[in-house]
Amino acid sequence: MLWGFRIYAPVSVAACALILDAMDLVHAKSVNGLCLVSLGSDFTGLAARAQEAGLMVYGFGVRRTMAAFVAACDAFVFVDAGECAAEHRA
Repeated sequence: MLWGFRIYAPVSVAACALILDAMDLVHAKSVNGLCLVSLGSDFTGLAARAQEAGLMVYGFGVRRTMAAFVAACDAFVFVDAGECAAEHRA
């Protein structure tokens, strides 16, 4: 478990490095939001932590992106080939 979320596949070293760098930005309060692009759920915990810090979280992925990640974002844009549809939440 990572930040209270079940991870369905091991988080890669590259994803861990991105998460750490993003959390540095969150704690430094140097950004107003995060844009996360993912197919899996590696960044679901990061999205939740960023929202707790008051940041907007914008997600991008394809239709088969894990539902937990889609739900964790304030807005999610599906970018499947040939289409582009946004799902916004208040």
